[in-house]
This record gives sequence, structure tokens and C-alpha cells, in this order.
Amino acid sequence: MEAVIKILRKFEEIMNNDLYFAGEEYAGILVPMLANKIEEWNFNCTITKKCDIEPNLKGIIVGNGLTDFKYDNFDSLFD
Repeated sequence: MEAVIKILRKFEEIMNNDLYFAGEEYAGILVPMLANKIEEWNFNCTITKKCDIEPNLKGIIVGNGLTDFKYDNFDSLFD
């Protein structure tokens, strides 16, 4: 989350661009978590009006994603 904010602050010309996160496999856990953190950031910015930046998150893409170790384990793989 901190990295996204720092990148957007450093490169102000992309600050208003649509933002998408993508990943595969273990990113099925990380990408939604990152998107959730950005949504929390934007929500807090809306309420407090103290943020200098609000990432323009439009969506996430996860391919072949691991979602839960209870279901996505070695028993669910093909031989």
C-alpha cells in the first residue's frame, strides 16, 4: 500500500489514471488484500478530507488464484 502511494506521489502525471492490479497464483490472496487497503485509504480520505492523493482503483485481475489454504492445497491438484 505504501509503495502505491509513494509511486503516485513521485509520478504525479499518472495520479489520475485508472489503476488495476493483476496477478496469478498466490496473488489470489495478495491482490484482493491490496485492493481492500486502497479502498480503506480512499474511504478514510473521503471522511477526513486530509489526503493529498486518492488512488483511482478500477479493478483487480487474478488468474489461477490461490484463495484459501483450506481448499487450495495439494489434494486439489492433478497428478
